[in-house]
Amino acid sequence: MQFSISYILLILACCSESFLFTKLKQKLKAFLKGKTLSQISEFPLESSLEYPGNDPQLRWEIRQLWDDYYSCLEKKLKSLGSQKSVMPEAIMVFEGSSVRLDCKVCISPAELNTIHDVTWYYDTIPPNGSTLVEYGEHILLSPEDKVLHMYNLQQENSGQYFCKIGGTVMAPYFLEVANDSEPTVQVRPHTAPKAHHSQPSENVPGHNLEVFTAWEPWSPCSKCGEVGKRVRFGICTVKFLQEVNTTEKLPTGITNNTNETKNLNSNNTKVLESGVMKLLALFKKGIPCRSSLVPELQSIPQIQKRKSEIMMAFCKEPCTQESVFQIVDEKGKVVETANNSEGIYSSLQGIPPIPPSVERTTIYEDTSTYKIIIKCPGNLNTDTPVQWQIGTKNINPILIEKQSGGRIYIDMKDHINLKKPRPTDSNIYSCWQGKELAGTVRLVITKEVKLSLNHHVMLIGLSLITGTFLIVCFRVFKGRKKILMQ
Repeated sequence: MQFSISYILLILACCSESFLFTKLKQKLKAFLKGKTLSQISEFPLESSLEYPGNDPQLRWEIRQLWDDYYSCLEKKLKSLGSQKSVMPEAIMVFEGSSVRLDCKVCISPAELNTIHDVTWYYDTIPPNGSTLVEYGEHILLSPEDKVLHMYNLQQENSGQYFCKIGGTVMAPYFLEVANDSEPTVQVRPHTAPKAHHSQPSENVPGHNLEVFTAWEPWSPCSKCGEVGKRVRFGICTVKFLQEVNTTEKLPTGITNNTNETKNLNSNNTKVLESGVMKLLALFKKGIPCRSSLVPELQSIPQIQKRKSEIMMAFCKEPCTQESVFQIVDEKGKVVETANNSEGIYSSLQGIPPIPPSVERTTIYEDTSTYKIIIKCPGNLNTDTPVQWQIGTKNINPILIEKQSGGRIYIDMKDHINLKKPRPTDSNIYSCWQGKELAGTVRLVITKEVKLSLNHHVMLIGLSLITGTFLIVCFRVFKGRKKILMQ
């Protein structure tokens, strides 16, 4: 064995000019010193998925990645339905809330490097030409899974969003941001016995439709360590009772030869056009009741009367523990700590994300205004309910409404409502999420100046002014004529 190894080394010495043989010689020398080949392997990092070696932990991780990939493919296949096509989604949210848009793509472990090629595009409704999504303080892209996170949504954020990877374009999201015109009602969980609860889903006779409330997840608790509140938003939504193949048949009472037929219910209203029904069939999760995609839905009484819902519940959650980043050496000894909770980071963590800026705005009104609505202008990229302050004092919603006799109150969207404002209402209103300042509003109320003049007095005054002006002009003209004659 020793002779064979020496013979091999002799051959390699004769071919020292070759880079490959030099590498092999180094490995063999390391082997003779008692090192294993696995210790000196020089596989690049990206090929560890293809060459896991004899590392059982790495092999288990690779198996999990492939299992997750096949599970993703199976879910996508089931979601295609009988039409075997990717379905779009219609989403409606309230102003100031957030949304999370998944790219809906399954990437195999062998193609993980392609995830960097995922891009998001935006277009208006109706389409007017797609553009790249501009990321900013409240529009973020997750670097791991390319999920698009959008916070503090406003009406200008409404539109189509879709992701693209390589030459493949995924099904779009139709996002609409609802303003205060969306009819809403406040409800409580069923654990509150003496309260108004959420409406159950109901069928729409004659249309093969179901109207229900599509609920978003609960928001974080507004406080920690004490009783706070959390909210969730429910949007009125309409969908088919069962999946319909729009290329073969339409719901009962609809044919391709007629645009409108009579409804089967007692109201004798007209059913939706076949084109609208086909559009509804594309959205398997449903379409918001007051979506601009299908405005015809609002002509149906059962849908027109149904409101979106906002559910509020009390909560008490423990405060999160301090987040401390530690650096240890090879022996497990801690050599450096950084308390991230206090805003201290280690250089090995990289650059921490920049928090959103505190938004500030000023509102000028006078006492003639009937009602002022103050909304929090900022957001800390969270759905945590807002806590308001006037100056340095917290606003108790129940107490301020009682003390003002209902003139000042905070609605279910955490907006301050001021009826018949007074100059004493002028102040700095600040909104907080948790213990962090999100925005400030400077309210300035001035007294209304009323001019009540009799129109007869105005006519007399106007006549005197006009007469004086004519007399002055006449004298100036007469004086100028005398000077020219001299």
